[in-house]
Amino acid sequence: MAYLIGGFIGGLVGMFLLSRLTLWLFKQLGDNEKRILAAHATAYAIAVTAGGFGFASGGSPRFLYSGGLYVIPTLIWLVVDLLGLKGRRAKQA
Repeated sequence: MAYLIGGFIGGLVGMFLLSRLTLWLFKQLGDNEKRILAAHATAYAIAVTAGGFGFASGGSPRFLYSGGLYVIPTLIWLVVDLLGLKGRRAKQA
């Protein structure tokens, strides 16, 4: 159980940092849903690929395990960013 909690917290921290990096890289798309979705999809793909090879431990890559580990943290940060965008738009109106 502690392993799952640690993996989840590590996933939250890792996906936070990776999503901030991809959001910064996609800054040219403007402040809209397209940018947020593209950045989080890219961050998720990078995390699953890197995690799949990292969890392999010399064997075959474990992309499915890695994808399952990072899907919930990715969705959490995606919702946080979309709600933040909604809040920014409400303040402007």
